[in-house]
Amino acid sequence: MATNSLLCVPDGGSKRDIVFLIDGSDYVGNNDFPFVRDFLSSIIENLDIGNDRVRVGLVQFSNYAESEFYLNTYSSEDEILPHVKGLRLRGGTPLNTGAALDYVYRNHFTRSSGSRKEEGVPQLLVLITAGRSRDYIKQSVDALKRAEVTMFAVGTRNADSAQLREIASDPSLLLSVDKFRSLPHAQEQLMISMSNPPAARELTDRPSVPVNP
Repeated sequence: MATNSLLCVPDGGSKRDIVFLIDGSDYVGNNDFPFVRDFLSSIIENLDIGNDRVRVGLVQFSNYAESEFYLNTYSSEDEILPHVKGLRLRGGTPLNTGAALDYVYRNHFTRSSGSRKEEGVPQLLVLITAGRSRDYIKQSVDALKRAEVTMFAVGTRNADSAQLREIASDPSLLLSVDKFRSLPHAQEQLMISMSNPPAARELTDRPSVPVNP
């Protein structure tokens, strides 16, 4: 765990199950995908990773979703970072975000995949996307909300703001940047929100948070 950063999740009550769902489509492209990798790596370096602390899962999607690793695959930052830094763009279109959300719901927020929901551990989903979904998202979003998963949406480039608002559990959990190289500008707000997320059943109507470089 990084100990010299202001963005570290506090030790007290810091248990979290966090699944990152990242856009690996042609909307991102090979030139900008390294910015996504670096963004994920920087966030993970500032999380208190451990079996009894913060668990992290990762899914990459375009026309279909595929697991990179589950909440219980790795138990330390040193195990996770080489996988993240070695990620390669999946590529392809269309972008089926609804199907990807459903995939995460069915395959990652489960006890067998390492979810500790039954123990009362907060369940977080962080979507990072650059395009508009070509399929319906409402049914998947509603299922995740019923499962008390708090959803964050980070959008850039051609991401559809209306879709992102529908996905984010609260307007304050929607972040946007103009370009991939500006993703670090969203990191501090994302880390703060992940360290103290609004309770899934107590979400309020707060203003969205645009992030400007």
